[in-house]
Amino acid sequence: MQTSAPLKQLLKLAGPVLVSQLAVMANGVIDTVMAGQLSSTELAGLGLGTSIYIIAYVSLLSVLLGLSPIVAQHVGAGRIDAIGLAFRQSLLLALILGVIGTLVLSQTRFWSQLSGAPLDVAQKVEAYLFWCALGVIPALIVRAFSALCTAVSRPRLVMWVNLASLCFKVPLNAVLMYGWGDFGIDAMGAAGAACSSCILALASAIAVLGLATILRTASPRFAHRRHCLYRCERFCIDCLADRTLWRCGLCQPANRIKPDRRRLYVFALARKCHDGPHRATFGR
Repeated sequence: MQTSAPLKQLLKLAGPVLVSQLAVMANGVIDTVMAGQLSSTELAGLGLGTSIYIIAYVSLLSVLLGLSPIVAQHVGAGRIDAIGLAFRQSLLLALILGVIGTLVLSQTRFWSQLSGAPLDVAQKVEAYLFWCALGVIPALIVRAFSALCTAVSRPRLVMWVNLASLCFKVPLNAVLMYGWGDFGIDAMGAAGAACSSCILALASAIAVLGLATILRTASPRFAHRRHCLYRCERFCIDCLADRTLWRCGLCQPANRIKPDRRRLYVFALARKCHDGPHRATFGR
């Protein structure tokens, strides 16, 4: 009986996190399957564009992972007011990193030329990355809220947001990728998958910010006045004064990029394959 209680608590926390992550990964599977129904060129553009996007996005996302241990420490120590400051820091950091990510990914011509992809694939990659760039900021805001909810033992909130987003993914993809002539919507191909992800990320960001505002009055862990996101005139000053999240988060990108180096291999392989079949293998 003594060992069952911690196990139940673990499952109560881990279950929603697992479902939430599966929902996020399912979006990528849906994009790949639906792009494959169009043509090999669309599928190649989506695959190469995703590889480029993930490299940039994971680098930025990893910085926000420092929020979870910081908030968990505040919760354990009973410093409820400090949680609001940490969350505001993460939102400010998400905006700054999002602007950087948007500027980096918006250089679509540079990335397509760097990949060495054929002209038809390069055009698909550029269109795909354009919409990915627009969705970086709202996606990072959602991840910041996800880190907060996990730290305060409320992972179900993000789980329901991700599941709701997943429910709209297939119909929105179908409309944007395949087109809807009756309403004058032209087929966007692989770029439609990125456009739908951008729209859903924006909707999710609005939803989580709304939840953060509502939960200030509905939950003791969110109720302190320093959780207020919209009425603190010293927002930027407070966030920049405490550099705990900045120091903790900036140590994360190298650790996150190393497990995801397979994306770099895909990027390099695409360039080698374009140079010729005799060079389409990695050197020993």
